[in-house]
Amino acid sequence: MNNPVPAPSDGAVRLEDCLDAVIHRHPAVDMVHDPRIGFLLTWKQMRRTGLRRILGWISGAGRMRRVKLDDVGRRTMELVDGKTTVRAIADTLSREFGFKKTEARGALLAFLTMLMKRNIIVLSLPDANTPEPM
Repeated sequence: MNNPVPAPSDGAVRLEDCLDAVIHRHPAVDMVHDPRIGFLLTWKQMRRTGLRRILGWISGAGRMRRVKLDDVGRRTMELVDGKTTVRAIADTLSREFGFKKTEARGALLAFLTMLMKRNIIVLSLPDANTPEPM
């Protein structure tokens, strides 16, 4: 079982905790390729209240939301498998796209923050009792 990333008492999250975290994509989010505009993350928005919520539930309709991905975003989401750490993904992006490691980590954390705000992903730390893969 994974634990949520702990926040220090001052509300700030340590960089090392974020880099050791594992990324999990929400199961309702899909990555699709649209030949006209490229790769997208898509999901159905279901936040409704009152009559709109009832009518949406009856019809099964929900507003489709999407985020357009560039090549780095697409590759990032391909690497999100629920097992790979942020650090490992940043290192892979650094190697494949020729970024400096610090630049890759900073850009990746900014991208992940945007995805977390939209509830597309969550970060979790591996259990201390879970053995490291060899």
